[in-house]
Amino acid sequence: MRSRGRSAPVVTVEVAARNYLQISRSLAYRLIRNGEFPVPVLKLGRVLRVPRGPLERLVGITAAARTKRRYGNRDPGVRSKR
Repeated sequence: MRSRGRSAPVVTVEVAARNYLQISRSLAYRLIRNGEFPVPVLKLGRVLRVPRGPLERLVGITAAARTKRRYGNRDPGVRSKR
């Protein structure tokens, strides 16, 4: 079982297109079909997934930036009291 704080190592084509590449879903599938998608695409049965690492390297997201985006200025090692 995956821990709650970790992000998945792969994302859907829709998430990759919208959140990382800022292109439409239909354009993403067209690029995949033509072999022009900028990062590797995994076909797992009938489902397509995009590895998060190459995608983040393509758009220049580092591990430090990802942590800052998720936690802001607070320390990610300190749990909030709820």
